[in-house]
Amino acid sequence: MPIPRISETTIVSINDRNRLFDPTFNTNSAKFDAAPVLRAGAADDPAAREQFIDRRRSDDRHREKSSALETVNRLSPTFSGMLDVDRMIQELTDAATKLAGEQLCSNYSHLYGIRCVCLRFFTVYGPRQRPDLAIHKFARLISAGKPIPVFGDGTTRRDYTYVDDIIQGVVAAIHYDKSKYEVFNLGESRTIELRELIGLLEKELDGHAVIDRQPSQPGDVPQTFADIEKARRLLGYNPQTQIEEGIHRFVEWFRTT
Repeated sequence: MPIPRISETTIVSINDRNRLFDPTFNTNSAKFDAAPVLRAGAADDPAAREQFIDRRRSDDRHREKSSALETVNRLSPTFSGMLDVDRMIQELTDAATKLAGEQLCSNYSHLYGIRCVCLRFFTVYGPRQRPDLAIHKFARLISAGKPIPVFGDGTTRRDYTYVDDIIQGVVAAIHYDKSKYEVFNLGESRTIELRELIGLLEKELDGHAVIDRQPSQPGDVPQTFADIEKARRLLGYNPQTQIEEGIHRFVEWFRTT
């Protein structure tokens, strides 16, 4: 297998709906995401290893995970890193494969001395957000006077994190060198109900949302809520953008597209 070209930060984004309805999609993506990167870093061939190191210019690996991995443990209002693994495997293929990816990173870090920093992103939004994700999709449909699909009764809550705050955490993680392996939550540490989010979009867009009520989806969780104490302490992570200001900035960008 050729040595992959690795940038300073390796980030893989996979459509959430595909994960729910096609487990093989997520599993194959997880294999693609972590394993080749780690194998390259641990290559026995000195020439291959040198090529890998030249590409990286350091031995840091940074791996992004979305908040699905953090949502299963409902025994605590915030997720700090402890997982109810049996429940997670039962409920979320997405979270299970991400946990497997983190375990691979931990194994290779221990066996080969590779420095790995795993980042768990919580519902990132902001300008240039993918058009299939909720905030962008809802804004487009509200502006066009079309119905927006709402799964369940609208009471699910998410920890929405503005992209500028995520970038601050990623940059800090790139420069983190105090240990060989760490996992950090990057979130806003505030939960917002879906109905409230829709209301904020209506206000900023000066429009009215037509709700297309649909059944709750299998694998969806009622709440995500990041415990960012560790990221604050070790990375100096300090999110600044509240959801009200973040939605305002997003709509300002959206109106220009």
